[in-house]
Amino acid sequence: MVAKEELKNWPFGKVGIKITNSILVDRSEIRSLIKTMNAIEASVKKGIPVTLFPEGTSYKGPLTKPFKNGSFKIAADTKIPVIPMAIHYKDENDAWVGNDTFLAHFFRQMGKPVSKVFVQYGAPVSDTDYKKLQQETKNQIDMMLQQLIEANRN
Repeated sequence: MVAKEELKNWPFGKVGIKITNSILVDRSEIRSLIKTMNAIEASVKKGIPVTLFPEGTSYKGPLTKPFKNGSFKIAADTKIPVIPMAIHYKDENDAWVGNDTFLAHFFRQMGKPVSKVFVQYGAPVSDTDYKKLQQETKNQIDMMLQQLIEANRN
């Protein structure tokens, strides 16, 4: 999994990073972005799957934001298929987005009796043209998000 560097400073963050073998990225530092892309490429070449948010962050909205190019270039160059995944929260306030701190999110969630999240996986997408790969992945995720939203309106 690719995660923002700040996670290592959160309670249980270091443990979670170690358990998931996460690749950390400092999104404000270009050298970190390059290092992250190299780590992603090394992982997929070893057959280790990498989970990431293609927008470069978590996001709540009816559809996806524009995707970053880097991971799609790697997938196209290495001929590794992309497995699209859509995540939809019944209550959009359950999503952990933006500059929400660990404690703010933790206390908001702990006060709720239940949170419902729906996850849907799409068909694997392969292409040696990263732009086509990126667009097909985005199309699938947007379609799945629309389906999840429609199916869980009530």
